[in-house]
Amino acid sequence: MIIKSLSLALPLLIGTIAQANAACNASLVQNLVGTTATFNTVNNAIQTAGAGSTRVIEESNPIMTKDFVPNRLTIFTDLNNKIKSLACN
Repeated sequence: MIIKSLSLALPLLIGTIAQANAACNASLVQNLVGTTATFNTVNNAIQTAGAGSTRVIEESNPIMTKDFVPNRLTIFTDLNNKIKSLACN
């Protein structure tokens, strides 16, 4: 029973590990600069860039952690929620 459970869970675990280690590629989403950072735009950017996580930083509140997360997409916006730049970090 335990072996059967492990054999069923293993593909899920491998998929999770692969996604966590996926490389983020911000060059694939640079075309979004100048567009509004809507829910759909951000979700599409995450998928297109291959990011495992994201954060949106508005220029009026530039406080962010300095930890480096290579599979995280950071989206920088202006006061009108227009995307100024995108980076993987």
